[in-house]
This record gives sequence, C-alpha cells and structure tokens, in this order.
Amino acid sequence: TVLGHARTALALRVASLACLIATIAWCPQESTRGHVAAWRVRLLVGLYVVRCCTLYSARPLTRAVLMAIVSPRRRAKWQAAESVTSFGWSGAAVVGGLLVDRWGYWAAFT
Repeated sequence: TVLGHARTALALRVASLACLIATIAWCPQESTRGHVAAWRVRLLVGLYVVRCCTLYSARPLTRAVLMAIVSPRRRAKWQAAESVTSFGWSGAAVVGGLLVDRWGYWAAFT
C-alpha cells in the first residue's frame, strides 16, 4: 500500500540520518590524521555502507508513492521534476568536490 511504502521510506531515511550523525561523531579530529585506529576505520566504513544502502533504497519507494498519488496524465511532469532534482544533486556533488579541493575534506568537520 501507499502508506506502507511511505512509512518504510521514512524509516530508511531516518536510519540513514542516524548513520550520518554516528559517522560525524566517530570521525577522528584533524590532529589525529594518519594515526586512526583500525577499528574506527572499519566502523566508519560500515556506517558509510549502511547509510548509502538505506538512503538509496528509499528512492524507489518514494517514486512508487509519488506515482500512486499523481494522476496518470500528470506523471510525466512529476517524473521530469524529479529528474531536475536529481540533476541538482549532481551539481551539488561537483561544487562539493571543488570545495574539498580548495579547503580539504576535514574543513567540513571543524
């Protein structure tokens, strides 16, 4: 059902947010760069993998909810709007890459 898909998508996004917050909390400070314990690296990689899985698995569910709510003759417009949103995220990734090149990755956490 539509409500079940929406609840599941919300739960997946909340889990993804929890993993992001845990990643920030467990990320080493700049002063410890190069001397990070192996268990912390494994934890951060695991959190990243779980975060990505939960975040990206919610997208088909949200698309299914959207298509169930929108009338068939207006679905193309909503699909186009969603494509523009996806393109915007791609642009944000490029800008983020430029910022990381300029100030470094650690600037995001200080």
